Amino acid sequence: MSGGESADPGVDWAEAARPPSFRDLVSAKVRFLVPMIALYLGLYLGMTLLGGLAPDFMARGVIGPVNAGYLMIFATYLMAWIVALVYVRVANRSFDPKADRAVSDLYDRKDDSWKS
Repeated sequence: MSGGESADPGVDWAEAARPPSFRDLVSAKVRFLVPMIALYLGLYLGMTLLGGLAPDFMARGVIGPVNAGYLMIFATYLMAWIVALVYVRVANRSFDPKADRAVSDLYDRKDDSWKS
């Protein structure tokens, strides 16, 4: 498949992406996802850098045999779950209604110019 072809030859995806409701959906997702990805990557990369540049800090005991490194690893897993749960909540409340509106706008158009 070349760059200009669609996976579904019956739909003009460039035309389907033109309605304001679709652009609103994409911009809402970008406004949410970019900070969430930056937050998670910052935590993950920070843990990695601390492991390499501050091994004494990472080896420092916190509670019994649990050291700061273990806590950072646990925080990484916890952050992944939190981001996933927050995404589901935001998707259900914000993204899904916007997606429904974008699909509705697409099908409510008077002409079928979005189909080939």
